[in-house]
Amino acid sequence: MRIAFGAEFDVPDGYVDTAAVGVPSTPVADAVEAAVRGWRSAAGRPPDFDEPVALARGAFGRLVGFPADRVAIGATVSGLLGVVAASLPPGARVLVARGDFTSVTRPRGV
Repeated sequence: MRIAFGAEFDVPDGYVDTAAVGVPSTPVADAVEAAVRGWRSAAGRPPDFDEPVALARGAFGRLVGFPADRVAIGATVSGLLGVVAASLPPGARVLVARGDFTSVTRPRGV
């Protein structure tokens, strides 16, 4: 057990390969495990995720300086960007990062 960033991680001493395998902290791994157990047994319900989603939106908003109600969350980036792209007026110009994934630069349905 190691402690980093104020959280415990179940990795051996000397483990430094977080760039290849992003190891979750123990509380995160426990939460994912519980969610999968609920999913596997059909016990999980969508409202079970309301509080964690609200906490994540708020934390990210504080990190980037936006209120939580301005932070979108979804299953995929391309799915969210497709909605945004479809709502742009004809001829709109959009700035994207050079070399970004095509699902970002050319979302489906647009």
